[in-house]
Amino acid sequence: MAFEIDTRIPWTEHFVQHGFAVLRNQVSREFTDAALRQIRQRLEAPARDLPFEEWTVDNIKWTDKPGPGDPVLDRLYDEPNIRHIIDTMYGTPEVGSPTGWSGEKTYQVFLTPFSPDYKPTRLEGGHLDFGGHLIPKFGNAFVMQVALRDTEPFGGNITIIPGSHKLVQQRVIANPFTQYPSDFDLPDLGCGEPYEFVAKAGDVLLMQHLSFHNGNKCGGATRRPRIALHVQVPRTTFPTIADPADAGSPPWVRSFTLNGRHEDPDDERRYMEFGESKKRMWGEWTSADEPMYFKIYTWADNSLRARIRLAGVPEQISHGARFDGRLLTFGCDANAPTSTNCRVVLEVDPKNSEQMIGTITPESAAPGEAPRTFLLRRTGIITTRLNGEA
Repeated sequence: MAFEIDTRIPWTEHFVQHGFAVLRNQVSREFTDAALRQIRQRLEAPARDLPFEEWTVDNIKWTDKPGPGDPVLDRLYDEPNIRHIIDTMYGTPEVGSPTGWSGEKTYQVFLTPFSPDYKPTRLEGGHLDFGGHLIPKFGNAFVMQVALRDTEPFGGNITIIPGSHKLVQQRVIANPFTQYPSDFDLPDLGCGEPYEFVAKAGDVLLMQHLSFHNGNKCGGATRRPRIALHVQVPRTTFPTIADPADAGSPPWVRSFTLNGRHEDPDDERRYMEFGESKKRMWGEWTSADEPMYFKIYTWADNSLRARIRLAGVPEQISHGARFDGRLLTFGCDANAPTSTNCRVVLEVDPKNSEQMIGTITPESAAPGEAPRTFLLRRTGIITTRLNGEA
């Protein structure tokens, strides 16, 4: 049996206890209709001129996907109910205050057209939006998904695992360097039944960043696509303390108190420094002494990867890569055609950021056999996350 919204408690308390809340009919039809027209205009033909139910994964292509700065979609933040939700979640209407909405307009268009080959199934798993990164205990944002059109079950909707935010936070409190997905997965948590956000146009789902969630493909009976705005609502600062005894805490802060009082003044610094350390790894790195090449980059899933070329070895992508804030460790098939796996460890030289120190150790190394050490220098610059060909 799927999870059902507890209508006996206010939406604010539902968010605290379950890590999400649903508010119906919060956005005007004027806005949703205008947003749908704007999105349609950014599609290539023939989809631009087809009924929504004829949109499929094969005919949907963007000419220019709209995003922050779009004059129509940005008006979401002028909707009175949306501003009321934000103010209530953070406990203040003062934009830019340390404990209020930063004023940054951050959103994506989520368009999930019909998938003819999809056989509707209930989602049992999920993910966190921190692939290859530290999971902040508090962070500085909640998620708001705004439905622009009616959806149906198995219609590309987002599914939430209620209560998972409390269980994830337990792990992050125990180890503030916990990462997703390498340190745990959903079955470890023993979560309950999922909730699928089946919406009417103008409905809003709120989600805490520690909640496991996922999106299904669109395979509903009437082929309705999911068309929504997926919004990050950033607070100006990270909180440093969550205390269940503080009756004045707003709902977003109280959602971090289910594991008791917790204080961490370093949450923001730790999270930001980890991200900067990842960026210092970016680049193309080459050995001057032997034919070794590593292209290190952050992929679309936010994890660090390496494209590798070694003497006598087919070019390959690192597997099982993990970055701990200093060392990038991953496996590679280093002795083709025998495919003897090796473990590679890379570190930016703390004395020279344009050099990389590396070691490579065969898994079959004899006891006591020392790793082979090598030195790389940066020969190419990467300045952004890669979403296409690496």
